[in-house]
Amino acid sequence: MSQVIAVKPNEVDHVWPEVSPLLCKALEYDPTGATIDSIYTNIIDNRYLLILMIEEGLKLQAALTIELFEAHGETVCNIVAAGGTNLNDWCDTFLDSAEVLAKEQGASKLTINGRPGWSRRLKKRGFRPVITVLEKPLK
Repeated sequence: MSQVIAVKPNEVDHVWPEVSPLLCKALEYDPTGATIDSIYTNIIDNRYLLILMIEEGLKLQAALTIELFEAHGETVCNIVAAGGTNLNDWCDTFLDSAEVLAKEQGASKLTINGRPGWSRRLKKRGFRPVITVLEKPLK
């Protein structure tokens, strides 16, 4: 059975060598310009929360970072980056945990930025697209 744990900022360095490759994969598609270094800094500075899913035998299965912010008079919980192995094994459990945490913190909604495949996958969980980012490489 897997376990979901939140990592305290002063404990991040102990897990970062295993966590950062999982989050780096997610950042390959991030249009915001976030880097693994900026993610790390925001976790250490307590602006993001790092959540891990650990399988039996203490094997890291997935990592998720979230932030809370105010927008239009509401508290929003945003999933900044998520990555791991065997998505089908951890996605729903992680989202359940993020939803519980968001509600505990007074958030009225949960958001995530991602590739189109996330939209299809998360639709069954009540997510809906609210913005489209278009990109054109300039030469």
